[in-house]
Amino acid sequence: VCPLTLMEQWVLEIRHKTGGNSDMACGGEVLGSDAVSTSCNGLSVLLYYGSGMDSSLENLRNVDVVVTSYGMMLQQHKRHKQWQALQISQQQQMTLTSACSSVGDNDKGRLLYCLKWSRVVLDEAHIIKNSSTEIAKACYALDATHKWALSGTPVQNNLNDMHSLLKFIDFEPYSLQSYWKQNILELIKPSTGNMDNSSAKSGESAAAKEMRGLQNLHECLSVCMLRRTKKSKDPLTGESIVQLPKRHVVHTRVQMTDIEREFYSAVLDYSK
Repeated sequence: VCPLTLMEQWVLEIRHKTGGNSDMACGGEVLGSDAVSTSCNGLSVLLYYGSGMDSSLENLRNVDVVVTSYGMMLQQHKRHKQWQALQISQQQQMTLTSACSSVGDNDKGRLLYCLKWSRVVLDEAHIIKNSSTEIAKACYALDATHKWALSGTPVQNNLNDMHSLLKFIDFEPYSLQSYWKQNILELIKPSTGNMDNSSAKSGESAAAKEMRGLQNLHECLSVCMLRRTKKSKDPLTGESIVQLPKRHVVHTRVQMTDIEREFYSAVLDYSK
């Protein structure tokens, strides 16, 4: 699951990294016209968007990787909730497994929720940083054996951003809001060196309390987060995992027009 703008890039990456054809055209099929691509000796990929919406449940089952967008998932989750409400109103509670065995044409709008996925991967997972949003709830509702969340910025505003990712991967007990709040949020606060009201009875200083919260957070992330930096090395080759070219800085001086210079000077003076 990724942003719409990255869908085709993910298809290219999957083909390239699994030994398949890296071209957009694969085995005579073009992504823009046909959603299902052949494996080309790599993993088979289904682009579940646009024309891919005509795919059947069997199509989804028979490919190695299904690539779709957050928007498509949100749309299908709304349809799925409507289906669930209908089942309840008719007093016909069904498990997802039994529901999948009888998917009809009317269920094509919620196929993403009619499968038990082997693995669900969220790219740019910070999109679900707010656990109360519909897109976050749509992600939580996916049924999968394994769940991965990929993000370069897992914390943007506060630590609750991280909790939403833990909730997605079902990492208990930290995925439970009450446990997270008690053992992380309420402990990690700006240190003042004094005792706050909540720790006065135990005699624990705010600094000690914060340190305990950070230790709990480290314990949590050390077993569920795989972090890669520019300095990370491949354990087999000893080479950097990310091969970046050397930085080359070029300073180019431009001549402003009179109007541009006037505007630039006005902004510069205002900023002072």
